[in-house]
Amino acid sequence: MQSIEDLADRWRLIYRTLASGTRRQLVGSLLEADAGQSLPLPEAANSPEYRLDPTLLMTNLKHEHLPMMADASFIEWDENPFRVRRGSRFDEIGRVLLAIDDSDNIPEHLIEGCYFHGEEVDS
Repeated sequence: MQSIEDLADRWRLIYRTLASGTRRQLVGSLLEADAGQSLPLPEAANSPEYRLDPTLLMTNLKHEHLPMMADASFIEWDENPFRVRRGSRFDEIGRVLLAIDDSDNIPEHLIEGCYFHGEEVDS
């Protein structure tokens, strides 16, 4: 059984991970894929609405986003070829993102323009 401190640390890590649009997009892309499937990067992390420069995104993924998510076991990634797949604790963050997506109680201004499961949430 986890201690209260360990549980609080897990929640902080989930919140910190989902605070980034790039990381939310990556989790959403992995949710859409089959459980064992790997996805190409940087495409899987690039939002259809807010297209980021692929070279800059690739750098940010390698040096910030992917190491953070891999350290939490949310994802596993390879540099050559540049791909990502679900990690052993992906279910934790995936279920939280799905709960947000399924909730009618989240204020619209907090999710406007976000993509979950390939669908834009409009106001």
